[in-house]
Amino acid sequence: MIDYFKAEVKGFNLSDLLTNEHLNFIAPYNTKTGEIFENKKIAEYYGLKFELFNNQYLWLKGSLHKYWSVINTGHLTNYDDFSISDLIQVIHDISKKFNLDPNKIYLHGLEFGVNIKVPFIPRKFLKENLINYKGKSKRTEEFNGKGYLVEFERSNYYIKIYDKSLQYLLQWNILRFEIKARKMEFIHKSGIVTLTDLCDISKLKELEKILGSVFDGLLVCDDLYPEIKMGPKDKQIFTQGINPSYWEKLKPDSKDFIKGNSDENYKRQRKRYYRQLNVFNKILAKYKLDTKKTLLSKMIQIKWEELLLDFGKIGDKLTDLLTTKKGQFNPLNILSDCPHKDDCIIEDKKRIQEIFNNLIHEYW
Repeated sequence: MIDYFKAEVKGFNLSDLLTNEHLNFIAPYNTKTGEIFENKKIAEYYGLKFELFNNQYLWLKGSLHKYWSVINTGHLTNYDDFSISDLIQVIHDISKKFNLDPNKIYLHGLEFGVNIKVPFIPRKFLKENLINYKGKSKRTEEFNGKGYLVEFERSNYYIKIYDKSLQYLLQWNILRFEIKARKMEFIHKSGIVTLTDLCDISKLKELEKILGSVFDGLLVCDDLYPEIKMGPKDKQIFTQGINPSYWEKLKPDSKDFIKGNSDENYKRQRKRYYRQLNVFNKILAKYKLDTKKTLLSKMIQIKWEELLLDFGKIGDKLTDLLTTKKGQFNPLNILSDCPHKDDCIIEDKKRIQEIFNNLIHEYW
């Protein structure tokens, strides 16, 4: 669900921070000159990094998912599920250990997404089935046979899609789909501003909408060389459409036009791009070459809902939070006011797995 974050911490107690038993602040230095940077101190704890400037400004960054894995399993990993109950546990743990108020930890960067078990090899899907995102070609990166990443860069966010099973040498196929917000304006419409907001179910459901909307922008084809008989016109459209450079040349960039977005030539070329894209998508649907995208879209939605529904193990963690001082972080207040509270009660946890199985049987 939530992974990496970067935040500015307000209202912290400097003395408590510098004497905290879990932190050992050190001043970095220039390796060439030996000069110590007196105005900066750094401390790390289970993958979290605390950066203190002039003893006045504190930045906190790291992976909440990996932090949870360390305190619960002793391993620094993030391929397993990380539910809302786990998220609340982590935020409470950080608040308690370092005497920080999550209401005063303001987010400046955030990664969110899901790990899903898929009925195909993720690396093969990323190499052969994923064409582009909104006309832009993918950037790929391999990690010495221990990982495979596809990335798309936008002005406000990155899209990252991993083969998690390859990264951690797992026996099952796990695909990671995530968004990294470069500018918080991109997700402010969800209402998420502070660390506390990450425990608000209604706001997390807004992140789900963003995740689904971004995924819809991916262009995916089940098979680039299908053994299907197509008419000459369909064949031509299909052959053009599976070529990433075709879309990159076809889609106009407003920066290339004198009047930008309001330029008439830009508008005409943009309409042509979307018209061609619509025709290509119809070809994919006609020959049933869009089943993987349809499946993944549903699985992403279901996985996010599953992580929000995971209240089976949340009770004990929330009980401890009742002891927090008035006005401080208290997820129980958030949950009681949440309009989706009733949706977060599960009678039978097997229902989610059954939905996954039905989807896989439907498309394979």
